[in-house]
Amino acid sequence: MYMLEQFRKMSEQELDKEIERVREHYENEELSELYRKAADYEIRTYEEMKSELRYLDRRYQDDMMERGRHVCDGEFCDFFIDCLNDAEKHSSLQLHAIEWCKIRGVL
Repeated sequence: MYMLEQFRKMSEQELDKEIERVREHYENEELSELYRKAADYEIRTYEEMKSELRYLDRRYQDDMMERGRHVCDGEFCDFFIDCLNDAEKHSSLQLHAIEWCKIRGVL
């Protein structure tokens, strides 16, 4: 409740910056950590990875709601789950994750 009160006191511009900061955190740190775990075999299957992405999406939604922003279910991670569905037909999760990490400069 305290955090919500803090965010209500922010100007619209400050809140927009905060929203962008949180989104970047999820995209650059949280998502990268999941892909690193998959590349290192800590996450072993596509189903486990999709489950982790859904959980990450729920955390993202909660963080946005704390800041007074409503986001749709799956807004953050649906694209990545779709990519996993395509990759699942062609390669292992670990190879897909390694390639993703290389492209993003995470490994």
